[in-house]
Amino acid sequence: MKLKKTPITKILFALMLVSIVAALLFTMQSCEDAADSGDGSGQTDDTSEIAPPVIQEQSNKLVVYMTLFNDNILTPALNIFKEKYPDVEIELREFSNDNNVMAALEEYKAILKTEIAAGKGPDLILGLPDYDVHDIYKSMDAGVFLDLNSFIENDDEFNIDNYVKAVLDSGIYKSKRYIMPVEYSVPILLTTQEILDEEGITPSDLATFDGFIKTLENYNEKYKDNLNKTIFKKPIFDSINTIVYQVFPWCGIDLINYPENKVDVDTPYFKSFMELIKQWFANKDYSGEDNSGIYTANALQKQKWLFEPVTFSNLLGFYRKHSAMLSIKLTPVVLKYTDINNKMTGKVTTFAAIPKTSKNQINAYNLLKIILSEDIQANLLVSLSLPVLKDAVRSLSITYIYEGYDWESKDISKFHISALDPPMPEKELEEYIDLITNLDSCKIMAYTPMLEFFTRDMEPYFENKKSFEECVAILKNNLELYMSE
Repeated sequence: MKLKKTPITKILFALMLVSIVAALLFTMQSCEDAADSGDGSGQTDDTSEIAPPVIQEQSNKLVVYMTLFNDNILTPALNIFKEKYPDVEIELREFSNDNNVMAALEEYKAILKTEIAAGKGPDLILGLPDYDVHDIYKSMDAGVFLDLNSFIENDDEFNIDNYVKAVLDSGIYKSKRYIMPVEYSVPILLTTQEILDEEGITPSDLATFDGFIKTLENYNEKYKDNLNKTIFKKPIFDSINTIVYQVFPWCGIDLINYPENKVDVDTPYFKSFMELIKQWFANKDYSGEDNSGIYTANALQKQKWLFEPVTFSNLLGFYRKHSAMLSIKLTPVVLKYTDINNKMTGKVTTFAAIPKTSKNQINAYNLLKIILSEDIQANLLVSLSLPVLKDAVRSLSITYIYEGYDWESKDISKFHISALDPPMPEKELEEYIDLITNLDSCKIMAYTPMLEFFTRDMEPYFENKKSFEECVAILKNNLELYMSE
């Protein structure tokens, strides 16, 4: 029997809800184990000798928890699992409440936190690393998750080379693959050749972080008395949390070096970048802002901002904006968002992990492989992120740009994405796909300390109530206390 089909409205609502509730909700209290030493990167090559795998015997059960944030992936994946493994009993627990969505999410958080700590709960955790887990690095240090290397090394069917390497490698922590990324985002700067020509900026000016910072500083200085000009599109939400979500994943500045168990805020880049962001944030104006393609195109035509940061790398959203720009005769330019290491660093947006205490690890791994298969990855049509399967990025792009997609459901009689007109030229499409699937590095963000400490301790600086040095001193002290817990 197939599982019920999730209404499109529910999926869309979930995607819109992520950016609002993720800054407020956390799960799983941090575990109290001192971090081992590492190389400081947060991601290490799996070069250590892998111990012989201890594989459980095949069981006939699988426990899965479904929430508003993972049902668009889990529902079709479980349908496939049921067909492939009909003898496995699926114990599905759904956390949903149409009348009170927040209550359902709070219930999920509380139960996941207590059950995982007690060796119970789902056999596979699928969700948002900044939501489902309180601090994913402390959880990995505490040995909460199973090292997936043993399964992958002994699986002839799974070819890790089919996936975006930098993204999958971000799940390796201290030589163990605790996390399997399912979706990711890359930072893209979208602008026009007309803007670059007007400002005298060339792509080479933005090829390094120093050049990027200098370009932004010059732009800010040039338009310091013009509140209608900003370096980036003005933030939608009137909250300092916007800085956390739109800046930290991409700039390469880490507040905490987890492998070395130390706080890392004493860098000149941190100060210079915060000064730039302070001016950008101070100039925010929410009137008339939206995220539609034609609005973005019109704003870039009027040169209201220097860059449109497409930080979610939502394929449909990006292609719509690109098409809208072409429709009004603009020349789109896509650039890397270069970090302090002169690299383009993405972030994991959806992850999967198998709890070490799972009693059905083989079934959990088989479900994970289905989630990573083309059947699922190439059909992540309603998503704010990119599939980790490289071929799926291309097939989704072709669907959106050239073929269109017709969504029909019992809830919505008309929900249609037509082929884009004008479409992105094939050469530019290949260049874009190459860019977003060959990123230099990727990271799993631990937003807990940023949202609990950065937003509180640095807010007086952004509001001109305290100096940068005063705020950073307080922030550093609180982060050090947090890491010592």
